[in-house]
Amino acid sequence: MSLRALSAPPSHAGAVAPRTAAATVGGWGRAAAVAALATVALHAVVSLQHAHAPAFALVVAVMSLGCTLCSVRCLAHPCERELTVLLGMSAAMVVLHVLWLLASGGPHVHGASPAAHAGHGTSMLALALAEVLVAALCAVALRTARKGTARLT
Repeated sequence: MSLRALSAPPSHAGAVAPRTAAATVGGWGRAAAVAALATVALHAVVSLQHAHAPAFALVVAVMSLGCTLCSVRCLAHPCERELTVLLGMSAAMVVLHVLWLLASGGPHVHGASPAAHAGHGTSMLALALAEVLVAALCAVALRTARKGTARLT
């Protein structure tokens, strides 16, 4: 799939119309897409810093690919479908990262040193906060569309 195909207008009637309110929605939607792409990059950095089981690494890679594709489409043409998917995925990731942070429990993780555990906790917290930012930006974009004259469908 080419970048041109990814940036093509969505085939559904969800693109933001070029009006003042729509420009604001598009701005918030694009900000959410940029934040999501930055979060994907942050996940890549954290994944390279911490060893994971191959199956877990594959799941993270597939989710990152899906997030990237959706974010690129949203960056080109913000619409309700992509913003809703980004919002849902980010909210789920916040919950997962917080659960992983809480489940790591205590100063040692499977024989790791306290310093390694502290790095893992900091990484999980940073990823959770990045996902909160993405979810918040998506929510603002969707709320702006529903509140203003622009409608995302």
